[in-house]
Amino acid sequence: MARIAVVGGGFAGLAFARELAKAGHNVTLFEEHGEVGYPPHCTGVVSLRTARWLGEPGRVSAVNAYRGVVVEAGGVHLARIETGEPVVKLDRVLLERLMLEEFERLGGDARLGVRVSSVTPEGRVSYGARSEYYD
Repeated sequence: MARIAVVGGGFAGLAFARELAKAGHNVTLFEEHGEVGYPPHCTGVVSLRTARWLGEPGRVSAVNAYRGVVVEAGGVHLARIETGEPVVKLDRVLLERLMLEEFERLGGDARLGVRVSSVTPEGRVSYGARSEYYD
């Protein structure tokens, strides 16, 4: 069983940490914010396949499904994207909270409010005045 550090508790970091914990690894997740899902600047739009892969957190946090999306920036219409398979809008804050709970149930160690300052190729993770080594 490897000792692994994941830096960043956003969607990708949580998904990666969850899968590593499911595989039996000793995982520590570092997130600089005091809670996951913040700041809520990302859309939470994922493919139907991704929503299904997320399992219970994907089902519980689903807000709606769409056959296409319109991309705008500053009120300017940039593109319309139509999909063959629905895309799913997730409540990203709720999703990430549920993913964190699942990660912790799997035995993961979540360190919220901890900003990592450096990671070396040798596995040294530094935060504040502390450092730890990971595989």
